[in-house]
Amino acid sequence: MLSFGPDRMSRPPSQPEPTPEQAAFEMAVERNSPLSVARPADIGSLPMARGRFLRPVDGAVLIENLQIPGRRVPIDRGDQVDAYFVQAGEVYRFRARVLSMDTPVQLNDSMVVRGMKLTAPALVERGNRRRIYRQSFVSLRPAVEASVWAVPLDLLTPDQRALVVAEPPPEPELQAPAAGAEDDALPEEPAPGAIEGFRIERAERVIQGLAPHETLFEPVPGLTLGQVRAVTKTPPHWSGEVIDASEFGIGLRIARVIYSRLKVFQPLVVRFGLPGVRRPMEFLLEVRRVQGAGRSDARLGGTMLINPADAGEVGAVRDLAKYTLTLQRERAKRIRDAA
Repeated sequence: MLSFGPDRMSRPPSQPEPTPEQAAFEMAVERNSPLSVARPADIGSLPMARGRFLRPVDGAVLIENLQIPGRRVPIDRGDQVDAYFVQAGEVYRFRARVLSMDTPVQLNDSMVVRGMKLTAPALVERGNRRRIYRQSFVSLRPAVEASVWAVPLDLLTPDQRALVVAEPPPEPELQAPAAGAEDDALPEEPAPGAIEGFRIERAERVIQGLAPHETLFEPVPGLTLGQVRAVTKTPPHWSGEVIDASEFGIGLRIARVIYSRLKVFQPLVVRFGLPGVRRPMEFLLEVRRVQGAGRSDARLGGTMLINPADAGEVGAVRDLAKYTLTLQRERAKRIRDAA
């Protein structure tokens, strides 16, 4: 069995080097890779729940709370589960038991998320399930254009806002100009990218009116698309295109944004249209990975936060899943025809 230290995976000196499968598991945990989880009896009859590895802890591994768009996750404390993950293009499987649910996980100095604790796997082996594909949209012409909005704090409830807003620093005092100074001298604007308080950004794009003055950078309990949809009545903060998608998440390339201003776990509202789908699709997306793309763009991947009580959101997920499945079938046919 793998041995977990308080903050990282460790191996007693007497324990042999890991097998390739164990090494793949350790790398997946280190990289916060996604995984699919289900009770053995449910595999093949119910959708698998999706989440990400968070970090190892004594004798166990922490993962984020699992999601199935439009459904309740039928997994409880004490259940035995099968988990699948992909590392270097290979599918791996392990069996574990759920030790706790809704466990607070400290990600950094200021962020706590809810997660689940699983037993450390005694055995990791090559999986035999098909990978849940994130279908590429890159070759589609015309490209699937997307509009993207940051979530402004003024759309939160007072309770939600109290969770994320720290006391801002005092405003700089205006001083009388020194002798010989210009009469219209003003205090210096914050440098681009500067952070006010906890999660309030006042950067170049904000000054130009291209992003909210007070932007939500962390998840808050109960946030839904319906609550923040009003932001889509304003011009988009960014534009870009969908580069891949699945029934669980979306990948985007966003134009003209410094990638460091997009934060992991930041919620965004995304709108795009698909061929054959009458209405534009809108999703509340939680950023899970972000990186620079070229000189002025950002590439990000995120998980859709779906309200199962909203028939419109559930229907949009189904339409997206149906469209990605159509693309997979067309690609498979092209490969067969070429052969």
